[in-house]
Amino acid sequence: MPSRNSAPRGFVVSPDGGLPLPAAGGVVLASSADTGGHFTLIRSHAPAGDQVPLHIHAAEDECFYVLEGDYSITCGDDIFHAGPGAFVYLPRQVPHGYAVGTTAATKLILAVPAGLEAFFDDLAAGLSTDEITHRHHVTFLSE
Repeated sequence: MPSRNSAPRGFVVSPDGGLPLPAAGGVVLASSADTGGHFTLIRSHAPAGDQVPLHIHAAEDECFYVLEGDYSITCGDDIFHAGPGAFVYLPRQVPHGYAVGTTAATKLILAVPAGLEAFFDDLAAGLSTDEITHRHHVTFLSE
């Protein structure tokens, strides 16, 4: 990984590398600091049956690329079923959430612009829903 105090530059992350991000169930592969604020990339593992309630990102688009397992993803009025190799685009301002199928699952999460890693850090720190909404412009619609 590049130094957090330097200008963005090319880098490689080994298969077992990345910065731990427990609240996302995985690691940050490319952070805001790494990409000059352009995007964040996270590898995320989730247990069977895991669910993320409907929420809205006001400031970033979110994408999933499924590596293992199956997800049922709600995006607005649509429900997508995504298995290994599937790509899912979730535009900002559109409510979305997901449920993992009957086996553990792994996905890459791409957020544009960068900063989603800070949301997960604050979530892990136990910030209130109101503070999360204020800092990261993410509103949870159900819990």
